[in-house]
Amino acid sequence: MAANVLSLFVNGTEHALDDGSLYNWLDFDGFGVPPITRLSESGPMQHGETDRGYRLEPRIMRLTFLVRATTRLAFEQARGQILSLFKPQDDPFILQAKYTNETYRIACHYYGNLDLPGADMRKWNQIVAVDLKAADPLWYAKDAIYVEFGLAGGSDTMLVPTAVPMTIGSSVISMTKAITYTGTFRELPIITITGPITDPVIENLSTSKKLDFTGTTIAAGDYYEIDLRFGHKTIVDSNGDSKLADLVFASSNLSQWALESSPDVAGGINSIRVTGTGASA
Repeated sequence: MAANVLSLFVNGTEHALDDGSLYNWLDFDGFGVPPITRLSESGPMQHGETDRGYRLEPRIMRLTFLVRATTRLAFEQARGQILSLFKPQDDPFILQAKYTNETYRIACHYYGNLDLPGADMRKWNQIVAVDLKAADPLWYAKDAIYVEFGLAGGSDTMLVPTAVPMTIGSSVISMTKAITYTGTFRELPIITITGPITDPVIENLSTSKKLDFTGTTIAAGDYYEIDLRFGHKTIVDSNGDSKLADLVFASSNLSQWALESSPDVAGGINSIRVTGTGASA
């Protein structure tokens, strides 16, 4: 299904790709399921092979435009705008596709095909294709979602990017909540634990994955930020110092903790349990 509105953010500035001012967006490709590589192994006497799962590969997307003008000057301006917009750069573009009920984004770089051959020109018209590469092939919703785990009254003791706010009372946090994750691929959130709190543990009961900080006290005014995204997997405090050593690795799953989508967990319902003591409002 084509997006209602397609735009590109370059260095934080949004540029419409379908307003028809200098060119018209005609078509797109590569917006669906990204390519995958299946992992397998086989023993010396084994028939066939043993499947070991899969990995998503980078996504290649193609956008096709029609440059349409009535004068040479207008044609050159339209071509120049496309060349300037998609020129190679170190920082990624953010491609945004706006649908009826949701807006999605993906980070990408220029990947080629913008040589603008003269053979494709018809008077002051030209079809132009642009290839973009998304190293992380997953689209994400434009607006971040936050959920609070804390004491009664809505403290910010713990924030987890899920869909339902949660609060409890007393200085002991011990709460299990079913979180319905509506995405189509697992979400690797950023979790912030704000002190004071002792022995915080965050567990996804639906996957049996845990982040265990037993033996750790986070003081008032301090916080730990757990970044579970690929290429990050970090735990830092409010000063930016690494706190990986505070994680109990024997009982934790830093590389695997996620909010899973359906059908990996039934209905996308993740049962999240958060525990800790010594918290305050």
